[in-house]
Amino acid sequence: MALAGAFLYMGGLALNDLFDLDFDSRHHPERVLPTGRVRPAQALAVGATCLVAGVTLASLVRLESGAAALLLSAVILVYDGGLKRVPLAGDLSMGACRGLSVLLGAAAARGFAPSAAVLVAAGVHTVTIAAVTGKPWTDATHDAAVAALATDVSAHADDIRRTLLEAVRGRDG
Repeated sequence: MALAGAFLYMGGLALNDLFDLDFDSRHHPERVLPTGRVRPAQALAVGATCLVAGVTLASLVRLESGAAALLLSAVILVYDGGLKRVPLAGDLSMGACRGLSVLLGAAAARGFAPSAAVLVAAGVHTVTIAAVTGKPWTDATHDAAVAALATDVSAHADDIRRTLLEAVRGRDG
């Protein structure tokens, strides 16, 4: 499953660079696509191939894993394709990617289903970090981020602990 996740991540990176080509041409001309070291068609081929490989590998493990990988691929494409530039929606879509990454791994374990709280916690954590790091850093935003993260972790700590214990016990017994 780790290899499937790695392929999905690499596919997202390649496609993100492709979708950012115009911006990078102006602001980061030293990157591989603006310099021509990698052609856009190559980036597209690598990105698409990696996403397909990730979904295929996940599907070979379990059908549920393949479904999680397919949904994660769709969110990656929507995020890379421009949703990342939309305030809050970009943060939420990145949070969805992180939550779906947790689901991808969990779906590989027979009989193990993470609680909704665990998936939400993974997503909320990422949304919090993305929202704060995407804005000018001030003492107020730092304090708000720390408070939100502490609240998130404490609100879901029991669910996370219980889910992890169930997973360990399920594997032992």
